[in-house]
Amino acid sequence: MTEQNYLLNLREGTISFWVRANKLDWGNNKRVTLFEVSKRDGAILIFKDNKNILRVLYQVKPYKKRELSVDVANLSNKKDHQFALTWSQKNNNIILYLDDQKVAETNIK
Repeated sequence: MTEQNYLLNLREGTISFWVRANKLDWGNNKRVTLFEVSKRDGAILIFKDNKNILRVLYQVKPYKKRELSVDVANLSNKKDHQFALTWSQKNNNIILYLDDQKVAETNIK
């Protein structure tokens, strides 16, 4: 990932976005990047891999890289889907939501 000038706080924050109906084939075994930010002190990457797993990679120095994942192969292509990711070093957690449901969680430290 290359250095980009984002004001995003990698120590604590939330991102939320929609993938609209018929914009992405969730079961096509193709990698698609949905969100990416890279700074000197860390990075967040959200992508669907070639096995139809949605993966979140989170790293803020000095902590190790953390990963969250959820199988999205059976998501309907005909429906809008909302994704949200929250992270907090203070609360020591990263949480991934899909359509208002918590689908994955891990510790930062």
